[in-house]
Order: sequence, then structure tokens, then C-alpha cells
Amino acid sequence: DNNDMESAIKAYQLIEAKSTGKLTAALSMLALHLRNNQIEDARMFWSVLYASSDFDASLVEPTTMYAKALIERGHISEGITQARIAFARMRASADANIPLDQTKEKVDEAIELVGISLASQQTIPSPQASMDFLWTMIENNGPVSPVSEQLLAGLGPEAIAQFGQQDIVLLLRIEADMIASGAFQQDVAHMARFEHLLAKVFQDGASMDDITVKLVERTMKSMEAQRPDIVTKWNQARQMARTESNDPVIVPSVPTVSPIATPISYPDDFDPYGTTFDHRGSNIMLDELDNPRLKSATNLDIALLRLRNMRRVGRHPRYMVYAKLITAAAKEGRINLIFDLLGMAKQDVAFLPQYASVRDGWSSILDSMIGACLTVGRRRAASDFHQQLLQMGSAPTANTFGLYITTLKESTRSFDEAREAVDIFHRAKSEGVEPSAFLYNALIGKLGKARRIDDCLWYFTEMRAHGIRPTSVTYGTIVNALCR
Repeated sequence: DNNDMESAIKAYQLIEAKSTGKLTAALSMLALHLRNNQIEDARMFWSVLYASSDFDASLVEPTTMYAKALIERGHISEGITQARIAFARMRASADANIPLDQTKEKVDEAIELVGISLASQQTIPSPQASMDFLWTMIENNGPVSPVSEQLLAGLGPEAIAQFGQQDIVLLLRIEADMIASGAFQQDVAHMARFEHLLAKVFQDGASMDDITVKLVERTMKSMEAQRPDIVTKWNQARQMARTESNDPVIVPSVPTVSPIATPISYPDDFDPYGTTFDHRGSNIMLDELDNPRLKSATNLDIALLRLRNMRRVGRHPRYMVYAKLITAAAKEGRINLIFDLLGMAKQDVAFLPQYASVRDGWSSILDSMIGACLTVGRRRAASDFHQQLLQMGSAPTANTFGLYITTLKESTRSFDEAREAVDIFHRAKSEGVEPSAFLYNALIGKLGKARRIDDCLWYFTEMRAHGIRPTSVTYGTIVNALCR
């Protein structure tokens, strides 16, 4: 507290790594370096705090202090990112000592303070930083006034053009809530922004969740007199959506990044969640899910028990484990569990597009969600997750495209499974996917069922020409096709 840097450093170095006082000392050292504008050194002590198993809502004040310091020194995106990760961790660690509702209240206060710091800067945050901060609020208790209004005010048409569909839907939800609450009477810019966002949703064919639909419906009622043209367009779009399908579309709330946006560059091997992964536990869970001696349902239950114990102590598995768990849940037909696991992943390893390792990890998770939705017959939901993956600059695996084919079902008498299978195969190639033996087998199987023998032999020859070794399933499928 006396700013005696030299003595503080010497004293800190004398504390053993496993000492119970290490966390308190790291907290003091963080505050000391921030007071002296030594951000680089402060980062090291922040890492010590974040890596602690005792990281919870009791550390909301130093988290706020660190995020504000980063923002005030020009590291706006980093400050918002670190705050978002930390707040998610606090919610995950909520318990009887600091309940979830109390944690969320503390985080709301912190968000407001960080927002004040952000508003005081002469530099306008980048569109992606503003979007990340809005997601930070949504993941907690919802928009925090007046921070959300300030962020929206800085997002013009050019900025909005950089966002993916889920970001656009979120902005529409927030804007609709503001207008329905009377913001239209205070600032006409709200109406212009709402109209632009609604047009963007229609243009992109973005799917809206139930909350957004209800908020927009409420907004339409409040503006029937002023803007009947917008109300008419909305009603027409809703009617068209109802007639196309009654199947509810499940929209993932994973933030997306537009290819136009340019996130901050980080080393490819750096993972912001590296300190909280349970690597040993992850390996054990992968082995348990593949255990051939037990039934798959039993393997899944054992792995889920380990997951709960792991998260209870503030740790979590690697991305691939979430992907495997989702796939296992789909095979058992446990639809609710599939989306519960996705929710856990979003809480434990929130999507941060500026990190290559996080993008790669979420590619595997979303790929597993596509496969899971196909397995349980939710093709429209699979299509939504597929779009999310493309917006991240990735694509489903060849085996997932194979599932698109194997799960095809005749919807009408004129439905041609073989032709659809060929279209799916070529779509995989157009998205840069190298076909696998499973994908070829799925395609040849559908062609054989349709007695398209020449096509079967054509793709069998292509398969071998590309160095993909036919399996016993391939040969069996070809023989069956020739015998039809």
C-alpha cells in the first residue's frame, strides 16, 4: 500500500507457490502494478488470480479494476475480453457461499463501472469489442442501462454489416426492447437502427429465438400508428415462416465473427482457457466414452458424473470432450442433454474469435452439434449450426457430411434421395472438405439403393484414385448394388 515496489517484489518471491497466502499476495501485487501503470507486469499477477481454484465473485472488484485499467490504457478489446471470461467463470463457480443471483448482481455492477470507463475514452471501441461487451451483459442478467444504449449508439450501418446472424439478432432484440420501453419517443435514431436491423434479418434469412420474436411483436404493437409499413412487412415475414415449417428452429447463442471483421492477432497456440482445463480428467473422460466393455449409455453416465465433479471445483474439460459428449448424447437420443452440454460449453469456454485455439475448439463442438441434430432428426437445427460454422471460417467434417446423407428420409413421393446425396457430396467439396471413406460409403449406398450402378462404380473409382482405401462396407455396398 506504500508503493514500495522493490520490497513488495522480494516479499512476494518468498511466498511458496502452494501457500494459502499466494492469492492475497497476487491481488496486492496486481493493484500495486496497476497503480504504477505497469500493465505488462500486472498481466502476470492477473494470470495467477485467474488460475486459482478459488476464483469466484469475491474477486469481482479486482477483475473490474484490471478491465478498467486495460481500457483506460488503450487495450479496449483485451479489457472487455478478460472481463467477459472472468464473469463467466464467476457464474460457473457460484455456490451456497455466493449464490448465482448474488453473483449476477455483482457482475451487473461491474459491467456498469466498466461501461463508464469505456464511455470516458476518446477512442470509440471497435464494432467487435462493442458486440463482445453486449454479449457479456446478455450472458449475465441482460442489457445494463445506460451502457447498452451507449454501445448501440456507436453502431452504424457499416459496423452492423460486419456482424454474423446471431449478433444481428441480438442487436435486434436489444433495440426492440428499448423501443417498446419508450426509447423511440426520446431518440429517433432507435427507430432507424431498428428498421435497418430488421431489414438485415430479412435479407440474411436469420433465425430468431422466441425471446426476440416476442420482443419484436411487442415493439410492433407500439409503432402501429407511426410505422404501419414496417408492421406490415413483419406480419408478412412471420406468416411466411409459419407456412414453411412448424418445426421450431433452435438458434445457438454462440457469438459469431464476420469474415469482414479483423480481430486482434494472438499466437495460434495460445488458449485463454488453458489454465482452467483439466487435461488428465479430459483424457480419462475420452477413454470412458470409448470403453467397449460397458454399454454406451453407461459410459455416458460415468463421463457426465466426472464432468459435474470437474465443474464443481472450477475446472472444465477440453473442447473435444464436449464434442464427444454431445455425440454420445445424440446416439442415446437424449435431445435435452445435447443442448444442456452446449450450454455448459458456452459457459466454460465462451467463444472468443480472436483466439485461433478457441475457434478450432468451437469448430469441433459445432461440428458435433450438426451431427447430433442430424442423428435425432433436427435437420433445420443442424442447418443453423452449419451456418454458424461457415461464419467462423470453418466447415463440417467429411463424416458429418456423411451423416447428412445417411439420415436422408423421403419427405414426399417425388423426393430423390440419390440426387440429394450427390448434391450433399458436391456441397462438401465446395466447402473445401476432403471426402472420407464414410462419406463415399454413404453416397454409394444411396446410389446403390436407387439402382444407379454406373454412378456407384464412378464414385468407387474416384475414391480409389484419391487414395482413399475402400472399406469392407464399401465393397459390400458395391456388391449389393450389382445384385439388385
